[in-house]
Amino acid sequence: MTVFDGENFAIRKNPYATIESRLTAAFVPRKDFDREIDSTLFPSSAVEAVNSTALRNGARAVLAETLDDRLPAFLRE
Repeated sequence: MTVFDGENFAIRKNPYATIESRLTAAFVPRKDFDREIDSTLFPSSAVEAVNSTALRNGARAVLAETLDDRLPAFLRE
């Protein structure tokens, strides 16, 4: 994830780029890999995928959860 400073568009330092944070992340299970997925929600074609409300809402929920989890560390400075 890349976060830009809103005033000068400089790239903010990645708080997850330290050895300590990498080691911590290696031993903490990631939430995004243990989700139950209902296979009936998968669209059978690209056209259905584009129009799938369930797919869109699911993707938004995963993105929102990931941002809620990771952004505070970026913005803590």
